[in-house]
Amino acid sequence: MPRFVVLDAMNLTYRAYHALFDARPRGSSKWVPLRNTRGEATNAILGFANTVLKIRREETPDYWALAWDGPGPTFRHERFADYKATRKPMPDDLLTQIEPVERMAEALDFPSSRSRGWKPTT
Repeated sequence: MPRFVVLDAMNLTYRAYHALFDARPRGSSKWVPLRNTRGEATNAILGFANTVLKIRREETPDYWALAWDGPGPTFRHERFADYKATRKPMPDDLLTQIEPVERMAEALDFPSSRSRGWKPTT
């Protein structure tokens, strides 16, 4: 039976961002993202690429796609007014990596989908 795998792309990007970091300066508790030679944060890009390539290599799905968060509220916002109300804003050095992650995914020929106001079917 063919296998179809859909990956939550934004979730993977957030996880990669928080999973990969540079060594903390001695005596510091400050988290420092990986950076390229231009000083740009790259931890989400690298972690995302490593994760999706590993899944594709090890799980060998017949079909797969990346699902990106669409703009605007979703059914969760309609059902629960405080959905994500206490979530901190996206860090700037993660925000700057979203477009490069999307371009990298496209360059690697990963099919993707984005839907405004997504609602599950019942």
